[in-house]
Amino acid sequence: MWSQGFESLESQELGFSLPLLWMQNAVIPPLIVANIPQLLLSVVYLSYNGLLTSLLLNQEYISYSQARKPLRVSEPREGQYSTYYLQIPYGYAIPLMTWSIALHYFISQALYFERLIYFHKDDSSRDVVEETSNATVLNALGLFCVGVTGLVGAIILFSLGFRRYPDMMPIGGTCSASIAAACWRPENDGEAAIKELMWGELKLQPTDQLQDNTETLSFSNRSRTRDDPIYHDTGEVRHLCFTTFPVVTPQANTLYI
Repeated sequence: MWSQGFESLESQELGFSLPLLWMQNAVIPPLIVANIPQLLLSVVYLSYNGLLTSLLLNQEYISYSQARKPLRVSEPREGQYSTYYLQIPYGYAIPLMTWSIALHYFISQALYFERLIYFHKDDSSRDVVEETSNATVLNALGLFCVGVTGLVGAIILFSLGFRRYPDMMPIGGTCSASIAAACWRPENDGEAAIKELMWGELKLQPTDQLQDNTETLSFSNRSRTRDDPIYHDTGEVRHLCFTTFPVVTPQANTLYI
């Protein structure tokens, strides 16, 4: 198998290649059979890309709880990061594309279309076609390379699933409701979108001395009164959000908004 490599149907008597589908005149059916694995591999690539996108999106989302950094946006302004050209970081995108290209190549060598034309020479030494056959050919070495390459990709993706995120921040990078809640920042935190942000516990003092339940805290566009369970005896409102203000690590058994 190793010495013969990716042989054509001519060497099928050696056992390295064999016809999977043989048709006398039809061309389309063998072509379709030979290209179905390519279509399935494209679906697998999109699935891998989607999984990596979700994993890395949450990883970057949680990284804001560890250090201050600018936002990553599609059309960055000064002080912002741009999105990745290949959707995910190049350290993941390039190996994934290389793996996909290798698999596409090995599949094309493991299962391919081959057309055989049989002819003889007539009395005037001209080539005369006797018969034409079309076949979908299966190659043993190609199948082995597909299996090894696919297994390597599956093991790497499976191992990435064991990586743990830091425990400082809830996972919510793909949930719009969670992102909206984390973006609920103080009104006086202006132009936060173009500054370095960090996620954590933010303590705000009421703007007025709350005399009755009708007075509210100046915080975003929502009203909170003294009777609200998030209002503490110290007069502090504890909130978790992205902000340019100083933040501290969230505490266990504490109510936040």
